[in-house]
Amino acid sequence: MNSIVLLGEVATRPELRETQDGLARASFILRFGAQRPEEPDYQVQVVAFGNTAGEVNDQYVQGDQVVVEGRLQMNSITKQDGTREKRAEVIVRRLHPIGKGQEASAPLPPPPTNPPISRPPAYKAPSVRPIADQPAFNDEIPF
Repeated sequence: MNSIVLLGEVATRPELRETQDGLARASFILRFGAQRPEEPDYQVQVVAFGNTAGEVNDQYVQGDQVVVEGRLQMNSITKQDGTREKRAEVIVRRLHPIGKGQEASAPLPPPPTNPPISRPPAYKAPSVRPIADQPAFNDEIPF
């Protein structure tokens, strides 16, 4: 199954177009942090179709923090110098807003504190008498 979830910032204003079949198509660049501080942020093209494309165009602007759920697709494009390049693209299944513009850069509130966990009382093994104190073994079956 091809599935990806990314948390990032809308880096470009969503652009709404129509496919040749008349299906709405919205796309934007999603930016998210690199693993190392010396590396630049990663960027990936995000594309939504149909009703989701209209929602993306109407509800999201540059600077919004979002979680994108979708599938990863690789596209080959021809650059101006004639060379071919592969680029990753995320096709949206769902989009979840996290924060708007400048609000998104504010630190998240601390998680709620949970009450301490009450644990059941410790297990106490039944007392066992030493073998010498055990009654003699009787061969008779009591039933």
